[in-house]
Formats: sequence, structure tokens, C-alpha cells
Amino acid sequence: MSRQTGYELAGSLTMLVGMGASLYIYFTSQDFADSLNDQLLAQSKPYDRALEVMGGKANLMAELFKRWFFDLWQGTHLAYTVAAITVLVSFCLFVAAHYLDSDPE
Repeated sequence: MSRQTGYELAGSLTMLVGMGASLYIYFTSQDFADSLNDQLLAQSKPYDRALEVMGGKANLMAELFKRWFFDLWQGTHLAYTVAAITVLVSFCLFVAAHYLDSDPE
């Protein structure tokens, strides 16, 4: 088996396993917050205003980024994240297989 075939096989297996895992996560996950109070506090305008007063716009932007980033790793958003990472890794493997010389002479 050539290196090119190995990369193509690895890309196919990555796509198959990653998409299977993504579908499993999507159909078995539940979207829920740790607690209702934390969810309400994190989404309130006075909380955001207090963050901005204490640390400026940078503090508020950091908090919003943190909320977005942690949201990627919970519930159905995790399924979308796994699918995107799977597509990216598989694409890289297929591109690497395409540029490998299958007949080195």
C-alpha cells in the first residue's frame, strides 16, 4: 500500500468515524444549563454593564467570547463542532494524499 492510498484511507476513516460520532452526539445530547440562576445572570444586561464598568470593553468582550467558546462544547453545538473538525481534518488528509507522488521515480 502506497503512502497516497494510506492517506486516502485515513481521510475516509476519519470522515466515517467523525460523522458517526457527530450524529450520535446530536441525537443523544440535551441542551440544558447548569442552573437557571447562572443562565439568567450570564444573560442579563446589568451583569454585562457591571463587567464593562469594572474592566472596560475588553473585559466584556472576553466574557462574551468565553460564553461563545464554552457553548461550542455543550449539547447539540458539540455535534456541529465535531462535524466541522472532522471535515477539516479529512480535507487536510485528502489534500495531502493528492499532493503525494504515488510513483516516485
